[in-house]
Amino acid sequence: QMGAELAVEKIWKDAGFSPQLALVTEHNRQLSGFAMGVNRASDQGPRGFIKLIAVDPAHQRTGIGSHLLSILEARMRLQGALAIRPGESAPNYLVPGLDSRYVEARKFFEKHGYQVVGQASNLRVDLQAGDFSCHELLARLAGKGIEIRRASAADRENIMQFLRDHWPSWQAEVDLSMESPGPALHLAFRGNELLGFAAFEGNNVGTGWFGPMGTLEAARGMGIGRVLLRRCLSDLKAQGQTVATIPWVGPVGFYEQHAGAKPDREFVRYEKILHGH
Repeated sequence: QMGAELAVEKIWKDAGFSPQLALVTEHNRQLSGFAMGVNRASDQGPRGFIKLIAVDPAHQRTGIGSHLLSILEARMRLQGALAIRPGESAPNYLVPGLDSRYVEARKFFEKHGYQVVGQASNLRVDLQAGDFSCHELLARLAGKGIEIRRASAADRENIMQFLRDHWPSWQAEVDLSMESPGPALHLAFRGNELLGFAAFEGNNVGTGWFGPMGTLEAARGMGIGRVLLRRCLSDLKAQGQTVATIPWVGPVGFYEQHAGAKPDREFVRYEKILHGH
């Protein structure tokens, strides 16, 4: 289930929101179906994303979902999309694909010409059971001239330039984390040099969402990422969250070792190439 605040974030607060790509169907003046998509620029050219699609159970298997999908596809094509993916839609996204357990959803998209292009995983951290203290490691880093601290408003220009240089696709999520009380962002410095960052509340606000995070390659191996991660998880725990989600995970072993993260949800990533451009 999706609460009202999260729905607003996913739909109207998406920078790519277009009324042409937000559709509803009605039956006897009652909502029977809804679908919403966005077009994003990418290195491979414009790509569309189906962010949300749902049909009232009483009206499923009547062709409403297929009708909504076909309209979205046609409009995305007109707006220049070369391909479409369900889910994903970073930087404002709900899930990184289709949950592997949702067999009916997978069959639905496969029926409409979507093909598997990859996998993705979310991890889960039990915040109540976890101990995220790191005093000894902080002292060790301090001995090397490295400071770990919470970001402030004065850091915004520095962190945004850092992201433009190294992780440009994460700017929007980190910018949102700066807006959260705190801010919801921790940074690592050596003198005035920014070495790494870790954010939370940059997506799916209020759900215990961690990330993104990154450390310069030259600064890895010293424990900076471990401290940044644990600082964020400690904040989430202090907020009253009982579980943290680490989405779209790359280095699974790192999170297992340093946060006790466990596998949570597995996703299948689909794509449909649009023809006729």
